[in-house]
Amino acid sequence: MSVTRVYVNDVEVGSLPTVEYQDMVLNAKKDLRLYVLQSLILLKAAFLMMLFSISLVPVVICIAVSISVVFLPDHVVNILSILKDYPLPYVIHSIRTVGINIWVLTFITCLSIFIMRKNSFGYHNCFIDRINYDIRSLLEVPADGEIRVNPQSQAFPFSLINEQR
Repeated sequence: MSVTRVYVNDVEVGSLPTVEYQDMVLNAKKDLRLYVLQSLILLKAAFLMMLFSISLVPVVICIAVSISVVFLPDHVVNILSILKDYPLPYVIHSIRTVGINIWVLTFITCLSIFIMRKNSFGYHNCFIDRINYDIRSLLEVPADGEIRVNPQSQAFPFSLINEQR
């Protein structure tokens, strides 16, 4: 019989049969409420990412203009003299295009932060939280600390679901 070892903050706190751990994983996957909750968490993270990237646009523009004025004053004067010769709709269109391009760049930056960092923008995996809650209640493990599960059976197909490295 294979055994699944449970670690909290890299200290082994107990073990349980792998079959029981499999049941916990399958029960979490069968619960439709978790899918709804996970989609709401993803929507919230996307909304926060969108707000954060939009709020960064004026900051990036201010920094870019400041750096340009300090280090490239001749180019700034040339750009302003060129823009003076064009009609207002063209100038507004070019400013809008620059703003949209900066927003896209800040959004890509926020997206890369979301992908690389574990809990950025309030995202967490509710399936792993449910499995961790079941393990904590079964083994009476304290609520603090990060749980890592290490199934000993190599044939167990769900071994990467709750294993955090």
